[in-house]
Amino acid sequence: GYKTGRTLMRGKCLFDTVMGTQEEAREAERILGHHMAEELLRTLIPLEESGLVASVTTAGERLAGKLRDKRMQFHFRAVQAGAANAFALPGGHIFVNAALLAVCEDQPDQLAFVLAHEIAHVVHGHVVDRVVTDSMLSTLIRTLGPRNAVGTWLGKVGTRALTSAYSRANEDEADLFAVHLASAAGFSPAAGADLMLRLAALKGQSEANGLGEYFSSHPPLKERARVIRQTAREKDERRGKEDR
Repeated sequence: GYKTGRTLMRGKCLFDTVMGTQEEAREAERILGHHMAEELLRTLIPLEESGLVASVTTAGERLAGKLRDKRMQFHFRAVQAGAANAFALPGGHIFVNAALLAVCEDQPDQLAFVLAHEIAHVVHGHVVDRVVTDSMLSTLIRTLGPRNAVGTWLGKVGTRALTSAYSRANEDEADLFAVHLASAAGFSPAAGADLMLRLAALKGQSEANGLGEYFSSHPPLKERARVIRQTAREKDERRGKEDR
């Protein structure tokens, strides 16, 4: 997940620290994520359907429990919003909205893949890298401090900066990580491929079903499905050989 050089740079970028350790960089990320989540929760409406909320929390905690590094604390929230979406904040705050939960309805393994994919973006540093490299936010942090900077930044850019697609390399890395994490937690990793194919089928109706830009801007869904299924198959084959 974290490499010392990258985390040192993040800590210094975020809070202008003169001396930075890996733990200090992790704490800087946690603080930034806390302020971002706090600000977003002022505008996002929590989902009240207890069953859906419980499904997100249960699956998320089950996945997080299989991570090797136990120092990062993950928080999973179900919210009401427009287009189907899931996104992660620095420090392990993961949001899933009602529209995406509807797509994954009665498919807990598909929901688990979504959460595992977002966990991967946090673990591999994709989330904090994207936020820290935003020049506007970096400037605001230096002048206003992290708490006030986050509110001002989100007021200007909205959630688009948080929900847009990552690079192709980042998305591929997150998909592969999600296969292994979902499998370790006892979910079917191939369900991720099934979800991608369902989204591909819905993509042409995006205006009607509210899928929005998040999925349309990701790498090709059918290609992602193929790679996910192949990776899941190879993992099952290796496991079968080990059990013999």
